[in-house]
This record gives sequence, C-alpha cells and structure tokens, in this order.
Amino acid sequence: MPVRLLERGGAARRCGARHAEAARHPAAGTGRSGYPRSGPLPWQAETPRTESPQVDAFHYAGVWLRERYRDRDHVFVGADTVLYYRRGLPEFRLEPDVFVAFGDLPDLSGGYKLWEAGVVPQFALDVLGGLEPLPDLVRRREACRRLGVREYWRFDPMGGLLEGPGGSCRVLGERLGPGRRYAPIAPSPSGWPCSEVVGLEFSERGGRLRLGDLAAGREYGHLDEMTAELRRAERRTAQLRISYKEAEETIRLLEAEVARRRALACTGSDAGN
Repeated sequence: MPVRLLERGGAARRCGARHAEAARHPAAGTGRSGYPRSGPLPWQAETPRTESPQVDAFHYAGVWLRERYRDRDHVFVGADTVLYYRRGLPEFRLEPDVFVAFGDLPDLSGGYKLWEAGVVPQFALDVLGGLEPLPDLVRRREACRRLGVREYWRFDPMGGLLEGPGGSCRVLGERLGPGRRYAPIAPSPSGWPCSEVVGLEFSERGGRLRLGDLAAGREYGHLDEMTAELRRAERRTAQLRISYKEAEETIRLLEAEVARRRALACTGSDAGN
C-alpha cells in the first residue's frame, strides 16, 4: 500500500500551516540579509502551548534531539529553523519542525543556508495538525526527497491523517532507497520504527510522541511527566527523612533503656556483694 496523507474537508490538519503562510509572504520577518532565521508561528499564538499536542510534540522532539547531541561537534539540530536551498532566492525554503545535519558545519545562527552549510540535513520531522492544504504537505515531502534528506518523519498526534503500509498510523518514518524514492521504515521488534540517522525509536502513547534510545534502554520523558516524577521523588524523600528521624529516635530510646537496665544490673550486683 502506498504511503499517503488522508484529507479531511479539503484540508489536512497540520501545525505546519506556518510553512504555507511563509511561502505566501516571503518578506515577512525578513532581516537585512533577506533570510529570516525562523518563520511565523501563527499556530503557536492561536493555541496555548499547554493545550496543543502539536506544539507539545514539536518542542519535545527539538529539546531532546538537541540534548542528545549537546556534547557532539559537527551536529546541527534545527527546531523552527528555516532551511534555504537556493542562493539569492529566499522564497525557496523549507521549515521542517525539527531537522538534524551532520558534518563540518559553519556558524548557522542566521538560518540554515544549504550553500553555506554544504550538507543536506539527513533527518527531518514534521508534526501534523494545522490547516495546511494537502498539496502543500505533499510538496514538502517531495522537496525533502529531491534535496536528498535521508529520513523524513511525520507524527500525527490527533490521528486520522497518516496511512502507511499497515493502515492508519500516528508515526510514519520514510527512508530514501533505490531510485531516490522514499520507502516506509519497517517497525522494530517492539512494533515501532527506528531511525538509523539519530538512533532513536519513534512511538506514540496517549497521543504524545515518544523517543526511545534502544541502546541505552531508556525513553525520553515529557517535561510535565518528569516534573510529576520529581515531585513524587521529593515526597518519597521527605517520607524517608521522617522515617529516618523516627528510627533515630527509636534507637536513642532503646539505647537509653539498655543503659538504664545495665545500670540497674550493676547496682543489684553491688548490693549483693
């Protein structure tokens, strides 16, 4: 079965609606160089971060991929970073939600200009969920394929937009194969696909994107989940401290009782003599 996007009411829901908006208004937010580092984020302004599963997934993937390569040289992780691929034509651009490039890269703080970087990103992830027309989504995938992005991933937190070889799905990864065509990445023994580029398993639970490091045997947590776990640990620590103090007091009383009985035993022995 070919991989395809499912259309609803003539438009696919996708938080990447900002990409279509940026293409219609290429000069918006443009600095002196004519190449803004990031595009407009209308979806972020419309929906509070705490209420948007799309923004939740976007920030989650960006934060953990940057953390994963924090101590690695020659790795660039772009999150909400514009990728320009034609010199002098800033309207020719892509804005993957997250992408990763490996190589001896220059300073890219002004945006990812392909002719300066000299390296095509090897990994790109988009989160579905806004109101971008279906043809724009197809063009984005096609642009990544033509540029040679080795792996292109999509995550649908709400469900109903992605369909892979096994039917409807929330997570879909594709890898360039023969003929420079994208083919779905087969699931690992756990049932979820794994990226060869970033070495992580991509899965979904409870409508949330999950990244797992199979080699390390760990899953990267979401901020609210980690905060809740920290609070539980703090409560357990407080309870242990109380228990420790109670145990110390019990030991003190027992030692006092032992000392008292020894004193009584010594007094009785002296009286007997």
